Amino acid sequence: MKKHGKKYRAAVEKIEEGRKFSLDDAVKKLKEIAFAKFDETVELTIWLGVDPRKAGIDWSQFREAQREPARDAVASALVLDEISRRENLTVATEDLDKEIDQFASTSGRTPAALRAQLEKEGGLARLTAGLRREKAVDFAMSHAKMTTE
Repeated sequence: MKKHGKKYRAAVEKIEEGRKFSLDDAVKKLKEIAFAKFDETVELTIWLGVDPRKAGIDWSQFREAQREPARDAVASALVLDEISRRENLTVATEDLDKEIDQFASTSGRTPAALRAQLEKEGGLARLTAGLRREKAVDFAMSHAKMTTE
């Protein structure tokens, strides 16, 4: 089964399963969730019941527009991972459990069921990495010196 990130899952939660959208409504919904990566956008387009070839989207232009944000995302992740490594930032079991509880609550599942799915799909490592990166952001912000020009 394909694994998806937090933003993708949040976007999917905004869409009523099985609901068919008019082309205009589907395009509006796609623009609302424009953070998505290329493959996720195509998948959501199909999930919305719209043929991606008829969605009125220039997919080549869309893919090209995603190139720079993708580079920025990778660079940010690398920097945050290095901060985490250098500062020995770790994620406590309690923090991971709390995050799983929150996801379970919003998805209407039990924490145990969600944890089992995450373990099966390798999602616990991604979730832990995301939490560690959040800690790295907090660390960087707490040590930043603000200046005015």
